[in-house]
Amino acid sequence: MLASRQPKESAGILDRLLRDGEEPLPMLGAMTWMYRKLIEASEVKGVTNGWQAARALGMRPEQAELALQNARKISKSRLLHGLRALQKADDRLKRGGEDAACGDGVLVTELTRPDAQAAGR
Repeated sequence: MLASRQPKESAGILDRLLRDGEEPLPMLGAMTWMYRKLIEASEVKGVTNGWQAARALGMRPEQAELALQNARKISKSRLLHGLRALQKADDRLKRGGEDAACGDGVLVTELTRPDAQAAGR
């Protein structure tokens, strides 16, 4: 949902995971992993199917195919911006001093923001 920039759906999933007891730091790690894989997928050349993508990205074929599709929809600068936002969120979370759930909500808003608004930040 984050990669396809669906803010309402992403916020709903985040809220559900937090209510179900998921910890914010591992969720942040999963989002960071996803963004790293999207960046890698944006650099993969000559891949024609999910199996080739899986080998190149070190993922299951269906995940790799989805990563390739999403990487084509998002500019590399947008992906790098997202990775920087994730790093800042990780720093804030590990330092403490802010509500982790609130911080994840702000992060989801940042990651799903339209390109024109993200570019201004």
